[in-house]
Amino acid sequence: MDGREHKTTRKWLWLGIAGFVVVLVGLAGLVYYLMLPTTPTARIRDVFLVLLTFVACLVGVGLVVLIVEMGLLLYTLYVEVLPILESLQRTTRTVQGTTAFLGEKVTQPVIRVYGWMAALRRVKRWFGKRGRRG
Repeated sequence: MDGREHKTTRKWLWLGIAGFVVVLVGLAGLVYYLMLPTTPTARIRDVFLVLLTFVACLVGVGLVVLIVEMGLLLYTLYVEVLPILESLQRTTRTVQGTTAFLGEKVTQPVIRVYGWMAALRRVKRWFGKRGRRG
């Protein structure tokens, strides 16, 4: 992190702390105001109930939007991801078939030839050692 980024980060940190302190002081002032004997608490209660109802409506709308977005996400997964997975399964089956074919037609004969060559070398060595002894 260079100097400018560090200064910007510290600036936002201090602004966040200052905002938090302002909110705390505002809440303390509100509590003090509500504790005064002359405060019309019935009217404040009614305002808070209206605000609470408004927030509950906003939460309900948010939940509806969330459910719609989840439906769109599932639809997108079904339409776009499912065909990709099916194609991947076909490719995997093709690769498995190709691997089996190569194993039968190429690898096994090569292994057999190398096995015979190793056996011939061994026999040659064995006869070479016997010839030197005799």
